[in-house]
Amino acid sequence: MEPTGIKATENGQPLLLTLDLNELESPRRKDSDRKWLSFPLEVGKHWEATDQYVVSGGAKSSRHFTGEGKAYFNVSVVGFEKVRVPAGEFDAFKLTLNSTFQDSGGVHTGTLNATYYYAPAAHAIVKSDSIAQPIGAEVSCELKEVQLQP
Repeated sequence: MEPTGIKATENGQPLLLTLDLNELESPRRKDSDRKWLSFPLEVGKHWEATDQYVVSGGAKSSRHFTGEGKAYFNVSVVGFEKVRVPAGEFDAFKLTLNSTFQDSGGVHTGTLNATYYYAPAAHAIVKSDSIAQPIGAEVSCELKEVQLQP
């Protein structure tokens, strides 16, 4: 861990996270403030963020956006519940995110709506479901395995 962030890997490539576990730089993108988490979490907490991003690709779909732009986030912690994923069952905070984005040229605009679960015991988002419009891209992710280090 660095004083300004956490160094990790994603599929064998460098990944840099903030101390709040928000992605700053990955093999696919760089962000200024992609604030999907804000600790401490508690039910009823809400925050907003503005993110400057650069997406470098990583998907093979011809509809996948590459370029740079700005996104606006509204995030709320809406509950605390059990969630089951392949890695096990976790007590997790349920968060909702509503975002609008626009690329720097004004060509690609849209929204991203997501529901995701942060499990304190796993120190990770263990499940997420999102949909991006206008392309209708739906993505669901679940934690498959967790190995916490001392």
